Amino acid sequence: MKAAAKNCKKKVQVVVAHFREFVAPLLSGKAKAMVVVGSRQEAVRWQFAINKYIKDHGYAIGTLVAFSGEVNDKESGPDGFTETSQTLNPRLRGRDIREAFKGDEYHTLLVANKFQTGFDQPLLCGMYVDKRMAGIQAVQTLSRLNRAHPDKDTTYVLDFVNDPADVLKAFKTYHTTAELSATTDPHLVFDLRAKLDAAGHYDDFDVDRVVTVEMKPDAKQSELVAALEPVQDRLMKRYKAAQAAIRVALPRPSKLNDLFGNDTSKQDLLRYVNGTLLGKVAESATLQQ
Repeated sequence: MKAAAKNCKKKVQVVVAHFREFVAPLLSGKAKAMVVVGSRQEAVRWQFAINKYIKDHGYAIGTLVAFSGEVNDKESGPDGFTETSQTLNPRLRGRDIREAFKGDEYHTLLVANKFQTGFDQPLLCGMYVDKRMAGIQAVQTLSRLNRAHPDKDTTYVLDFVNDPADVLKAFKTYHTTAELSATTDPHLVFDLRAKLDAAGHYDDFDVDRVVTVEMKPDAKQSELVAALEPVQDRLMKRYKAAQAAIRVALPRPSKLNDLFGNDTSKQDLLRYVNGTLLGKVAESATLQQ
């Protein structure tokens, strides 16, 4: 159960990050997204997880969750949950979810076996899929993105579980000219973050300083530059120290001809070694600091 909860949290981070960067700016900032999950219980847990993440980071993203009937999930709370529960959709106030989702208040809609067919929302530009789908269900669900809007020319699908080849096969059953563009690994951003964190060029204080500026509505470019400056200075000092170490350890470029004559391949090899050692020295300097 703990592993499943941790996995859900990671997916929530991916969804929110992708939505903010790629989907939210579309249609002059009015674009919306749908999150398709595998069960009503998952819908409840996703809603709690995504709302907590959004609140913790101060993001202005409104979410709705839609499913039929009542869900009993002791992991989420002692009482049963419905889509009108105050803990899930507190600002719904008796409105129909379709109508509420049309306004500017809500940006993402979590669904479980609901609104995957017959749901027409032209502002829908992104879909995040955490549910096994095949055949007509896959076609009908992903086709929610096809609803026309005058300014709509870009849509995104991020699928956590389905094989792209299976999805393409499902579409080809009904659309003989269907094609599938290259897919993106949603975990790439976390792999990159892990590498950057491990490099040791910044700490939590540096991150918080930049985030504070990014979250400030009227922040100026100069403020962001100032927030990044300590990290830049740290990097440049380590880089210059590494360069100095290389100069001491290896021959100056003027001596390349003395060493290798006109053999440019050997000169290129030495330059490559220089560059490699520079990286190693910089890495060593980072670890020592």
